[in-house]
This record gives sequence, structure tokens and C-alpha cells, in this order.
Amino acid sequence: NIDNSKGADKILAADYYINAKLLTDKNVIEAESKIIWRNNTSYKTNEIHLNLLLNAFKNSNTVLSEKIDVPYESKTFINISSIKIDGVETELVYYSPIIKNAYDSTVAKIELQEEVLPNDSVEINIDYSFKIPKSFKNVGYAAGNEFYFISEGYPKVGVFEVGEWKIY
Repeated sequence: NIDNSKGADKILAADYYINAKLLTDKNVIEAESKIIWRNNTSYKTNEIHLNLLLNAFKNSNTVLSEKIDVPYESKTFINISSIKIDGVETELVYYSPIIKNAYDSTVAKIELQEEVLPNDSVEINIDYSFKIPKSFKNVGYAAGNEFYFISEGYPKVGVFEVGEWKIY
């Protein structure tokens, strides 16, 4: 939780509750997450933006893969099977905010049916899975060892400040 008592107008508050299962025989994680996002600004919003950072390792054409050669055995991505806002099924719209790239799905937004007003909140439920790749950068398993390093392995809400979404 973030203390917004000092009146800062740019603080995002999100609580994450993640129930994850590690399937070691498949090197897969299956997860259900509940995110409570509170609009702690004085601006309303009609969308929620998400960072899906594992998707940077999805293929050879992402923004990251254009800069770093991601080995085939280290490719992975977050496979979202369900996403709900306040109990209502919805869908993601993938986009590339900085460098236009149709192959990059590291950022997505949810277009809301109702605006989230200042000091209001929404519940985001996401069911997802991902294959744990051979260790590379900030995620993976160590070949020959029973060791897993998982970082950025969950959808994260972007930062909403001064009426705009900040991603990355």
C-alpha cells in the first residue's frame, strides 16, 4: 500500500493477490491474480494499462529482441486465459506506446465500460500461465539444477499520474 496522505497527485495504489502453481514437470506456472487498483489521483480514467514484461521474450521481433538476441529456448510470454473487471469478462488491447511495433505485446490496455473516478477502485481478475524458459536475463530455470528465478512474471498495472498512463 502507498500512503497518499501528503496529497501527491500522482500515486498509484495497487494490491496484488496471486495464487500461483509451479508445474515442474512442464516448467510452467499457472496463476490466478486479483488486483485492486485505486485511483488515488484527482483525474478520472476510462482505461487501465498493464505491463506484461515477460512478453518481451515472446519472439524475435519485440523491441527487446531487436536489441538483444533472445535464444529460442529462452522465449516465453504470458498467456492470458481470462480477464475480468469487477466480475465482468473483458479483453486486452495490445499496443506499443513508445516504438510502434506490431509484434510487441509487452503493453496492453483494458477499455472500461465505466470510468474510474478519483478515489474509486476496480478489481481486476486475471488467469494466466507462462512457460518458464531456460534462464535468460531476469527469468528462467537453471539447466541441471532445481532452481527457478521468476521476475516480472505477472501482469502489472501501469502508473496513472496527472491524467495519463505511464508505461515501462
